[in-house]
Amino acid sequence: MATTRISFGGGSIETPKGNFSPTIPEILPHQQVFSIQVGDSMFRLSGASLSSDGPSFFTNFFLPYVDKPESERPTLYLDRSADIFDLICQHLRGYYVQPDCTTTLICLLCDAHYYHLPRLVEQIHNSEIFIRIGPKDFRIPRDLFSNKGDTPNFFTVGFDTLFGTGILRLKDQFPQTLRPPPVAPPTVTNRSADLFEDLLDILRGREHRIKSASHREALICECRYYRLLGLEQRLIPHQISPATMAPDGSLEEQEIVIPVEHIKRKNITKGKLPVAYYSRPYQDEPARQLVVQVKEPRTIRLEILDGGSDAPQDIDCDLYMVNMPETIRDKVQNLLESAHEALIGPYVKGPMMARIDSASLDIRGGLTNDNGKRPRPSSINLIVSQWRFVVLNDLLLLELLKGQGYSTDQGRNDLREFI
Repeated sequence: MATTRISFGGGSIETPKGNFSPTIPEILPHQQVFSIQVGDSMFRLSGASLSSDGPSFFTNFFLPYVDKPESERPTLYLDRSADIFDLICQHLRGYYVQPDCTTTLICLLCDAHYYHLPRLVEQIHNSEIFIRIGPKDFRIPRDLFSNKGDTPNFFTVGFDTLFGTGILRLKDQFPQTLRPPPVAPPTVTNRSADLFEDLLDILRGREHRIKSASHREALICECRYYRLLGLEQRLIPHQISPATMAPDGSLEEQEIVIPVEHIKRKNITKGKLPVAYYSRPYQDEPARQLVVQVKEPRTIRLEILDGGSDAPQDIDCDLYMVNMPETIRDKVQNLLESAHEALIGPYVKGPMMARIDSASLDIRGGLTNDNGKRPRPSSINLIVSQWRFVVLNDLLLLELLKGQGYSTDQGRNDLREFI
């Protein structure tokens, strides 16, 4: 039978967080009753309740009158919200107080500071994170961000800042004011509440919330905004498959295919084979052979190297010069530098060169002659391709594994799509 986790103050029923103690200090006589009027509502609280979170504004007010009979004790009048004070009374009586929205949380927090209730302030600080995104309020359990790479994030840092500098700065003003100054609830107005709700569902294990490739990209953008870096790596499109097999048929290594725009250059490493390896950040996974996928609106152009200073003389295969659009050139160049440093040593900038002799190609416009043989084409334009970094005779090359493109104008027209 599945176990239901119940969250209490940032922890769970199995592993509670906090330092709650059932003992009540002897500040006010526990058996005495004191009257507090908030707005038009009267509240009567025992000394035990008032002392349970003190010393406070209340204990300091009533302490001089503890030796007087109840009829001679003054009533404390407060021009504050009776609804918020009712929550404070529940807290003082030993109940766990849970605000129902972000506005209530901020009001409760301000009044907890105003009345100097340190235990209530700490409880709110360690409880769920409340925030309004767009028009919708969210209450987020802190343990939802327990995965590697998801903390610190936009919410934990923002909430800690609210407690650490925002509210405390206002707290210093409270003794000089009749009431605490207004504090706006934490709000993010320029993000989508629907996308954030999808992120929370995915953090809870519901991957089916991803509806399409465009939806995935939107979710990744939200992850980056909120600094959920571990979740971002989970959402990045990738494919893991067998790469090399041992003679007995057992799996020796795996490869991982990732779009070029999502690869972190510092995670490129060296492995057993002379190719670049990669492990996604925050995922606690082994390094796999890296395959880089490039899909851009503009094409990558491959032109044959017919000799000259750029063409190595000791490589027994056709090499092509790789000309990439500016949108991806710097990204691939950075990855090339990291791969060179990992596999060979310090990088010396030079032209990008590729081998395509073992590639699976779908080139419109022809790569074969009348005899069915594939000649050496002088140039190829790729619209989508997969590559890996490989060392050949101490030279780092881009090895084309699979590509789709064209070599003639008619081939380009074959790939056109109607809008």
